[in-house]
Amino acid sequence: MRQFSVTIYGLPGQFSVTFNSGLSACQKGTISYAISRSRSKYLASFQSELTVSDRIWNNHGSLKLIMDRASYANTRTVTPLRESTCAPASLGCQVIVPLHRALDAPHTTLLKHNLSKLRRWPATLIGPHSKRKMLNDTCERLEQDTGTRIAVKYFADQFFRDRPSYSALLMSKGLYSAFAEHSHILICQPDAIILSDRLSEWIETDYSFVGAPHFKGYQSPVRPLEFLSSLNGGLSLRHVGDAQRALRNIVLLRSKALALSPQATSTFRCINRIMPHLRLVAVAPKLNEDIFWTEIVPKVMPEFRIPSPSVALKFAFEACPEELYEVAGCQLPFGGHAIERYSLRFWHRHLPPSVAAALESMDDQETIPQKDDKTTQT
Repeated sequence: MRQFSVTIYGLPGQFSVTFNSGLSACQKGTISYAISRSRSKYLASFQSELTVSDRIWNNHGSLKLIMDRASYANTRTVTPLRESTCAPASLGCQVIVPLHRALDAPHTTLLKHNLSKLRRWPATLIGPHSKRKMLNDTCERLEQDTGTRIAVKYFADQFFRDRPSYSALLMSKGLYSAFAEHSHILICQPDAIILSDRLSEWIETDYSFVGAPHFKGYQSPVRPLEFLSSLNGGLSLRHVGDAQRALRNIVLLRSKALALSPQATSTFRCINRIMPHLRLVAVAPKLNEDIFWTEIVPKVMPEFRIPSPSVALKFAFEACPEELYEVAGCQLPFGGHAIERYSLRFWHRHLPPSVAAALESMDDQETIPQKDDKTTQT
């Protein structure tokens, strides 16, 4: 008998899983689950095979998965994956620029260039409450210099402490609720570059998430280069409604033991097949948000659409831009990310002279909380 205990991401309480290795074959029975919150109760039942007993308890409600031959009414009142309960998004795309500190001169020039390129799209600076003055002053200067409509939204300081906390913000319901009136958001970190205003073309493709393709090795690509299925989030277009649906239906279990256990992975896949409105996912404790959105979510929600690397490289370059440029037939993408980290020489050849001159003195400034290595286990 093997047992793991982990915490539920975003919820207090414990999640426990017990594996009974003594069973020689699956036992058939009725798998039932109930979600209780306040006075609301949702119940559903399914016929399937199961060899594991799971329970989730927390202070605000409970989720039970049990072997039980009792019969329950087959009422599915949990929100279906394909059904949206969000208000209609009619305001198009919002450009989001995360800032947790004042920018140096080169990055300020780069941001002005980006906002000027995207001036027909409204923009919002997001940052910590403790930096309200810096954010407001930056917003005022950028509006004057670019003619762009810019707003400011403040989030808890805890989301800007380090890379994991910043990832938590981009995986939070609160972020996407703050922009629920828009169909899409474009995350444009200050170390990104916008090369053209072809944003509307990408919005029309209706992908759930678009970003630069990752190579094996992530920040230190391994040669010969090999594309991964995941995409980068530093310059990324995200469908707000699709993100909200994913966050409503996925229960993220942060546990190294579960994430590394093939038996646990197999069990969760079995459970997810018989629970069409809920997805249990085990991941390593440190998880970058772009890995979550482009590697994990599409696995458990196939309707969450991301482009192939050959399509994604037309949206943005990140690592190895020279090689991507050749693969793209010597065509530049919509934009690029982390341009001072990966071959400034390449970007100098393709930028407007005023921007290229400003980048001569650019250092690899920490424009978002420091990144960890991209790691995930599912």
